[in-house]
Amino acid sequence: MLLFDYLKFLKYLNTHNFILFVETWLGNAIYNLKPENILYDSEKKFKRLVHMSFFKIFIENEVNLNTLEIEISGNSKYDTYLDNNLELILQNQNFIQNVKNLKLHIYKYEENTY
Repeated sequence: MLLFDYLKFLKYLNTHNFILFVETWLGNAIYNLKPENILYDSEKKFKRLVHMSFFKIFIENEVNLNTLEIEISGNSKYDTYLDNNLELILQNQNFIQNVKNLKLHIYKYEENTY
């Protein structure tokens, strides 16, 4: 049992940083397992499940965000996680109803352009 409801203290969420944090945390956990026991496709599905589960926890616990910062790179392996999170937000619009600062950053990266 937790002493505090930590989600009530969450006021700022940056989707890019959230995805990177979870990815790093999972990478460290998976790295400690024997590589021959992990299939690449299963690992991707597991990571997707963990990302979506955390985001669902935020939504179900009615996190009262002051700032939601969404970063889209347009050419990143993390964009599928972001797509899933945005889909969850659209399905649960109450999650963003009290957001006072919505920041959207779109970065476009193209190889071989000068």
